[in-house]
Amino acid sequence: MTITAIYCRSDNGFIGKDNRLLFNIPEDLKFFKQMTEGHVVVMGRKTWESLPEKFRPLPNRTNVVLSRDKNLKLDGAEVCNSIEDAIYRYADKHIFIIGGEQVYNTAMSYVNDVIVTHVFLDAEGDVKAPKLDAELYMCQNMYFSTTINDKKIHYKRTRYINLKNYGVKPIKLSFE
Repeated sequence: MTITAIYCRSDNGFIGKDNRLLFNIPEDLKFFKQMTEGHVVVMGRKTWESLPEKFRPLPNRTNVVLSRDKNLKLDGAEVCNSIEDAIYRYADKHIFIIGGEQVYNTAMSYVNDVIVTHVFLDAEGDVKAPKLDAELYMCQNMYFSTTINDKKIHYKRTRYINLKNYGVKPIKLSFE
């Protein structure tokens, strides 16, 4: 089983505002689609509701919505009451955690890797990206964009691996 968190964040750490993404970068949305198609996507109820109706459920993916409401029923999505329940049900699948803030923060101790698109702009937001502990996450690879269309948005995409969940004991460095 592999669990991957994936998100796009601003320079100042925000991923959303008013239940919407902060950036509309077609290349990044295409990347998200390529990465998640054929897999399980786990999201919170607010993230589900933020998806445009024509993309709800996200096509060619198993959509799982986390909610404390045990009576919630959604067309096109399975409802789980905890991240642990979702992981248990889809233990043989690649699971992508796609938001929001509470879901990321709850799931981070389970993830194997994190794919972050980091946009080199500050943005006003109300939803923060999860913090990655430098002692637990190691940068595995990175991609830098060129100028994107007329908006001149620059970003980097980085994959971090969670050393603990790959069975690697983190090393504390000391420069004394």
